[in-house]
Amino acid sequence: MELSFDMSIVEFDSFETAFPVPPERRDAEARRFMTLFVEEQGHMQAGGTSYVCRARSVTGEPFALKRLLVGAGIPKGAVLSVEDTERITQGHAAAFYEEYRNQMLVSQMRGFPKLYGYGRIAGEPAIVMEWVNGVSLRDVGATLGAGDQTASPQVVADIGISVLKVLDTLGRLDATLVHRDLSPANIMLRTDAVSLESQMASGEFDVCLIDFGSAATGTAPGRASFTMASQVWRHGTPEYAPPEMLAQDIPHAEELRASQSIDVFALCSVLYELYAGHTPWRVADHPETTPYRLKLENAAEPLAPRTDGDEPLMRAIMGGLATEQALRPSVEELLRQLQDFRHPAGSQARAAAGDDAEDGSRAGSRAHEGSEALQGATAASARGVRRKRRRDPQVAPGLYTPDSTSFRAVGTDEGGGRAGEAVQPAQQTPGMSRRTFVLGGVALATSAVIGGGVAATLFGGRSADTGAGAAKLGGYVINESAVAGEIWSGEALYPVRNLSNSTWMLVSGLEGGGSVQRIDLDASGREPGRFTDGLIRAYDEASGGYGFKTVVGNAGGMRCAWGIGRSFPQAKDFCPLENGLAAGLSKERLAAVQDPDTQLWGYINQAGEDKLAPAYSDANEFSFGFAAVRAADGSGLWGLVNTAASWVLAPTFRSLGRMSQEGLMVALLPDDARWCFVDQDGQPAFGQSWTLVRRFTEGLAGCCDEGTGLWGFVDAQGKLAIESRFADVLPFSRNVAPAKDAATQLWGLIGTDGIWKVEPRWLRLGERTGNLFPAHGSPANTYDFDSPAWIAYRDDPANTDWDIAYGYIDDVGNWAAKPVYADTLIRDLGV
Repeated sequence: MELSFDMSIVEFDSFETAFPVPPERRDAEARRFMTLFVEEQGHMQAGGTSYVCRARSVTGEPFALKRLLVGAGIPKGAVLSVEDTERITQGHAAAFYEEYRNQMLVSQMRGFPKLYGYGRIAGEPAIVMEWVNGVSLRDVGATLGAGDQTASPQVVADIGISVLKVLDTLGRLDATLVHRDLSPANIMLRTDAVSLESQMASGEFDVCLIDFGSAATGTAPGRASFTMASQVWRHGTPEYAPPEMLAQDIPHAEELRASQSIDVFALCSVLYELYAGHTPWRVADHPETTPYRLKLENAAEPLAPRTDGDEPLMRAIMGGLATEQALRPSVEELLRQLQDFRHPAGSQARAAAGDDAEDGSRAGSRAHEGSEALQGATAASARGVRRKRRRDPQVAPGLYTPDSTSFRAVGTDEGGGRAGEAVQPAQQTPGMSRRTFVLGGVALATSAVIGGGVAATLFGGRSADTGAGAAKLGGYVINESAVAGEIWSGEALYPVRNLSNSTWMLVSGLEGGGSVQRIDLDASGREPGRFTDGLIRAYDEASGGYGFKTVVGNAGGMRCAWGIGRSFPQAKDFCPLENGLAAGLSKERLAAVQDPDTQLWGYINQAGEDKLAPAYSDANEFSFGFAAVRAADGSGLWGLVNTAASWVLAPTFRSLGRMSQEGLMVALLPDDARWCFVDQDGQPAFGQSWTLVRRFTEGLAGCCDEGTGLWGFVDAQGKLAIESRFADVLPFSRNVAPAKDAATQLWGLIGTDGIWKVEPRWLRLGERTGNLFPAHGSPANTYDFDSPAWIAYRDDPANTDWDIAYGYIDDVGNWAAKPVYADTLIRDLGV
């Protein structure tokens, strides 16, 4: 509801920032927030126990101020004892602080508002965060396209895809965060950078999820959740929440209420309403029945398609509205279904990967969070079918051998035997090496096209067997005719995202002052991996999965082509990014990929061959012979395996980083909320722990001091080597590390002595990739990226002082790639 208040001045009694500040700056930084002017009506909104208003600092900086409502949690008209009133008040104050802590987990992530701090006003708790400029789904109405307060099916799917991408990042946190109150009011579309009309036209919505009052994180085994410990039950919005969020006396409530399936159900309720103009159960029309009983005892009203073409969208939405968690799709599955609806070619390509569809349920069981049915029964999951996959009879798996700098694609005769094999050794030319494609013993010129009707992939088809009886990784065959040419192996290539159309490219020529070439990588706008040792993870619209591309050509002209003939629902990069070099980091050259049938993770090599069978619920990169993987037993715990898939460390850690050259890994122990370093035997090193840490590189690891909240570095003996005086740091690479200045909150580069090598002047820096650091420009202004004035300014070589977009800098702080891109894969890897 809307609240009407006059403008007022509020003063904080105390305030703690959500970001680290050096002691000498704390008073000055606190004054930025201590006095706020609350704006007039129209900028205030209230929920069940709190309200948010727009406020400004004394310098005019806008914020969102969230405060508890007086009497929060006390039923209207209730007469309670002093003790009961105090208990309820304290419980909701604790829940308010829990909301703050949960929001801190995502404050710096895309899709969420930035958090500034927490304090008290007249003794009552308050949160200060970013004021999101935009509109909520509740307020856009018929603007989205079909009239009568409904949206077009394309817009419904695009909004769903945009929200699911944000939710997918929540599932990848060390402690999975579930929003638990997705509703049209809590899904914002930012409009300060791109207009709503432009977002609708592009299909890419700038989503921001707000209101974490009901959010919860996964709980370590043996620990009670906040709800159970405090007995403060936080519910979702009845029209959109699943049954398990609308009652508290149900079996296994704690487990059910910690599942991302809750967000899937709520999002599908929102999408249903966008399409139909009303909610699935019309809860408001049934005041005589509790929302819990209404949803548990009645199926959602069938969603009638406007055209036959909308049927796949209807199935996806209705599938997410199952009252039993086990029958709902996961975030990844729902994302795939909506992407298939928007890009049917991908769905058709996957269907073509099997000769026949086998009806029936999947053999074996599949792990699901919260798989207990609401009435105590366990539901069996029977989603989809298992497909037989075929290999093109004329093409065997290609063999990519980076160590020998050569490439082999082996042809077969019609009987399946080898027709011939030839390997063309690399020919050295100034500035680059050459690898020539050879097919069926015939060397092909750079411009020649593989003919004969062979639907070949660049590096081959399905993978080799992993051994007798071993489970194999599935995947989709990428059927793209390969064009012969030289595999690029010159200087590093760098991913960038186009400002105007959000497509991803690779750029070359950033090192050595050569001419810059831009190579189209992915038109879908989905984030790729990093170009490492000749391969880069990229999205394949035809199959609807992630595969690996390489770059073909030379300095005179280059293009991307598929380097491995398979794609997967999800995949990760081949090598850890350590010291800016691929060589020596992970001689195993394996990449973690997700099997579409089991949703479990395994590993393939650079030839696309299965190396570790799918057996893990999540998996990280191999490094120095080991990889951290999460057990698929439902515990959510991590352990360490070797390249033979043997457990080196049993899965006993809440989180586990990758192995460093020092033989140490970042770890979060099951019974501790603090981070430590463990050795190959799983034993904690140094006898101490920290609130946050970064991984070891070059004998140093970043650690956050609990007392000051500032970052420094410890050496391999656990001794403080660089004083804790930075707001944030990233790992060292070639004796240089990105660091954030605590005073200015800007990023620069420091040396191993802790002294600035490049003074801080960037909004953000990322870890080194290749020989450069991805960088975000100086403090932001707003530009119309499509305007002729901006384009002229951008393309003028004399103009180098951009203060918005992304580019790459070198070790001395010069722009190697001007900041004219929408993104450069700045990631907070760190562990």
